[in-house]
Amino acid sequence: MFDAHAHLQDKRLAGREREIESLVLASGISGVCTCGTAPDDWADVEALPACYTFPVYRAFGVHPWYAGALPNEWDETLKDFLLRHPDAAVGEIGLDGIRSTPPADSQYGVFERQLDLAVELNRPVVLHGAKVWGLLLDRLAPYAGKLRGFLLHGFGASRELLQRFLDLGAYVSFGGAVTHPRCVRAREALLAVPDDRLLLETDAPDFFPDDGLPLTPDLNRVNHPANLASVLRHAAELRGIDASTLEAQTEQNARTFFGATSTKND
Repeated sequence: MFDAHAHLQDKRLAGREREIESLVLASGISGVCTCGTAPDDWADVEALPACYTFPVYRAFGVHPWYAGALPNEWDETLKDFLLRHPDAAVGEIGLDGIRSTPPADSQYGVFERQLDLAVELNRPVVLHGAKVWGLLLDRLAPYAGKLRGFLLHGFGASRELLQRFLDLGAYVSFGGAVTHPRCVRAREALLAVPDDRLLLETDAPDFFPDDGLPLTPDLNRVNHPANLASVLRHAAELRGIDASTLEAQTEQNARTFFGATSTKND
């Protein structure tokens, strides 16, 4: 299993590396992509592979929640991190409709500057589009043919929008939402993604799955990559296939998308 989207640098997981490692190794997770969210956490993302024996793949980017208060020359700093790590993706980037700030118009420039960097450096892109998937599609479309690849993380829009993204070449990742019956759109979209474009994720430490395994009793609802097993079980049941088949498909798709060929951290 390959966790296509997590945030192992999150402060809620600080000091829990050995507990996380034990659960991940027992679960059979073969790799985790951990995504940066702002300049303040890029150094932590950079350092993560040294904290674990299982493979950790990096992505550096500015999440739209943090697009309104960036330091000068943030984009040059981002480029420096990406150049230091030629296998790193650009992410988590995109547009957001969950929070009222920063307003959408202040997110556009930051998003497009990061897309420009991804094109320039030939890196795959991990995208956030919660509650504004249509707007994300409009802003992404001029870049889609230039990008090495792009992944819609935690997708939850209509099947009609999904098809338009797929027509542009999208990979699509699903997490804990597909374990919850009330998340109808995510579960319906899961059924419509072709086998060769589908990935699975946890978005740890958020989006605890319906039947997930707690990290520790004092962190009962804090998610972690080993809970990808729960996402996999539910996704396989919904798609009507054997879990081992889906595991092999989604792991291969993740490795293709991220260019993840190594089996140990640098």
